[in-house]
Amino acid sequence: MGICRAYLATTAAVSTMLASQTGAAPNPGLADAVRAADQALAKTGCLDKNLDAFVASFEPTGSVMVANAPVATGAEAVRAVFAPFFALPGFHCGWEPTKVEVARSGELAYSTGSYTNGYTDPQGKAVEDRGSYLTVWRKDAGGKWRVVFDTFASALPAAKR
Repeated sequence: MGICRAYLATTAAVSTMLASQTGAAPNPGLADAVRAADQALAKTGCLDKNLDAFVASFEPTGSVMVANAPVATGAEAVRAVFAPFFALPGFHCGWEPTKVEVARSGELAYSTGSYTNGYTDPQGKAVEDRGSYLTVWRKDAGGKWRVVFDTFASALPAAKR
């Protein structure tokens, strides 16, 4: 299944799952807390470039789905997906949540939004990308929102091979 279809299928599944669980959250501040967790994750990864803290933001069994690769589950697999990005010369990224939905239970949520990222290739040319992302969050026993599942899809045409 292509990444676009997988992204759409994941988005549809999460939306359907939460549709029966969303509505007025028990605490209106929960969506704000998820938005803040999402923005903090962007700061940790994109501004601070702290791979350890970035990976620690995922649940121990959290997963990430990227193009042309199997779903990566668990801290070491998540690290293996993101470490090459962090190591790219001139790597930069950013994202902003545009929608946050919280289940009525107050323990599960998702955020969607747009991202940008880029790096400098070996010839010194800037390589840029932009697209959309979906992150599923769960509140842990200590009240901290952690990533359960993360995926993103480029809005740019696929590179010709």
